[in-house]
Amino acid sequence: MKKMGIVHCLFMASLLLAGCSGKEKIVLVPVEGKLMMDGKPVPLARIEFMPEFKGHGADANSYAITDENGKFVLARGTEPGVAIATHRVVINEAPPPDGTRGQDDASQAKMEAYTRTLKNRPLNARYQTYSSTPLRVEITAEKHDLVVEMLR
Repeated sequence: MKKMGIVHCLFMASLLLAGCSGKEKIVLVPVEGKLMMDGKPVPLARIEFMPEFKGHGADANSYAITDENGKFVLARGTEPGVAIATHRVVINEAPPPDGTRGQDDASQAKMEAYTRTLKNRPLNARYQTYSSTPLRVEITAEKHDLVVEMLR
């Protein structure tokens, strides 16, 4: 009987601590949009929404790779959607295709050819980190279709 009391107390303490973790609950809403730079679409780029949440890290981020027309649909890991919050938006190059990452001449030639096909480049470095990006987007329960505009 005494063991059950200890187990019950430990269980209740764990619930209390979980409720005091300081993390905001993440509520996701579906979000899609188009990434533009100087009024033109940015294809094959990685766009990441990083919520300005207390107590969360990268686990709260949502990202997508833009298609050939700069369109994207954001997801948090395997869950479609973005947290309702104010986000910093970070833009980087998407991972290159297979066969372009090696140091051999053939891989380097493939990477060079791939890079030449990318339209509306180079990406501005100020958008590439959380601390430097000037892009902020407020995601609400109603705001689901975006145009994210970068400057060269």
